[in-house]
Amino acid sequence: SHVSTSDANGVTFLHIASATRDFCAVKSMLENTADPNTRDAKGNTPLHYVMMSDNKQRNYVVDVLLEYGAKAELENEDGDSPLKIAISMDNSYALKRFLEQKFTGVEVRHGDETGSSALHFACAQGNLHMARFLLENDSDVNRRDHSGKSPLHFAFLNLKDQKVLHKMVDLLLEFGADVNAVDEDGNTALNCASM
Repeated sequence: SHVSTSDANGVTFLHIASATRDFCAVKSMLENTADPNTRDAKGNTPLHYVMMSDNKQRNYVVDVLLEYGAKAELENEDGDSPLKIAISMDNSYALKRFLEQKFTGVEVRHGDETGSSALHFACAQGNLHMARFLLENDSDVNRRDHSGKSPLHFAFLNLKDQKVLHKMVDLLLEFGADVNAVDEDGNTALNCASM
């Protein structure tokens, strides 16, 4: 059908309607069997397109895509998922909606293919607002990725701004981060700071 027609880059009408936040068009296409998880040549889904938009209207489109089964954990070829984009764009509305979806709970609380959770990502980005939001919504402050690194390790390894690092460490400690946790190489988060 016409709703699944794509251009040479795999971009469908649903991708375009999502990018332009055209709620009525998105809803109509989904009602007419458009696949909410269709990917373009770079692996982006309609949810990726709408998440890259910085506009309040995007929330309506996020809602309808999720209602029709869009998956927030699907990564594009750059390794970015709509979930990670929500964190980097500081979109607490979308993140809250993703947390409500069963499928996203796996990545948020238990990690992606590297074992990193959304909290690891928020800590690496220095996004205090999102880190607090995730912690208040039951993210595991001591969750380890496959190399044994906790969100505290991620903060020390990635944050260069000392003021942001200090605030992130305080936040993680407030929620019970284990400062003595070691990764698979035997390093604590503080050891990582001096690397």
